[in-house]
Amino acid sequence: MNNDRLPVGSIITIRFRENYYMIVGYETTYEDEKKDYVAIEYPLGYNGAQSLLFLTKDYIKEVVFVGYKNDLFEELNKKMNEE
Repeated sequence: MNNDRLPVGSIITIRFRENYYMIVGYETTYEDEKKDYVAIEYPLGYNGAQSLLFLTKDYIKEVVFVGYKNDLFEELNKKMNEE
């Protein structure tokens, strides 16, 4: 993957897990490590803080569905790439 992020709503599979996950956020720190994405299990959705999964892009095995992209997303992606 390059520096372009998957938009919120994208559905992915990840290494070492069986289920689908939906991206719900970006770039956070979890247990003192920078993570690229915040995801939740799909189709279950958010069920409290314990349902959040923090992962780096290296853990993405397959992109099943790419979420909605518009000018706002492209602008955010550009700003995040500049940082």
